[in-house]
Amino acid sequence: MNNILNLLENNNIKLIVLVTIILIFGWFLRKIYKILLFFYIKLRGKLGEKKAINLLKNHGYQIIDQQITLKGSLLNNNVPQYYFIRPDYLVKKDNEFYIAEVKTGKSASIQNISTRRQLLEYTKVYNSKKIILIDVKEKTVNLIEFT
Repeated sequence: MNNILNLLENNNIKLIVLVTIILIFGWFLRKIYKILLFFYIKLRGKLGEKKAINLLKNHGYQIIDQQITLKGSLLNNNVPQYYFIRPDYLVKKDNEFYIAEVKTGKSASIQNISTRRQLLEYTKVYNSKKIILIDVKEKTVNLIEFT
C-alpha cells in the first residue's frame, strides 16, 4: 500500500513538473512570437517608408525632413495643454510645404475615420488646410484639402 501511495505521489510530482515545463515553454514561445512579430512589423514599415519616399519623389515632391515633431495645444477647461505629433514627412513642391502621412491598407483611405481625424489634427497643428496622404499599397499620392 505504501508503495502505491509513493508511486502516486511521484506521478503527481511528475505531472506538476510536466505541466510547469509546458507552461514555461508556452510562455517562452509566446515571447519569441511577439519579438518576431515586432521585427516583422518594423521591417515592413521601413520598406513602406522607402516606397513612400520613391512615390513622393516620382510625384515631384522634395523630402525636407522625416519624423518631425510638432507641438500642438488646446484648452481643457481654459487650462492650456500641449501635445506633440510626429508626421512622417515634411515635403515641398512648387515652393509650397506640406505634411505627408504614409498609410497602407484600409487605413490609407480617407473614408477611414481614424485616418481622417489624424490628418485633420495634423493640418490644424501645422496651420494648413492641405496635407499629403500616401497609400503605399495602391502607390498613390493624394493631396487632401479640408474645407
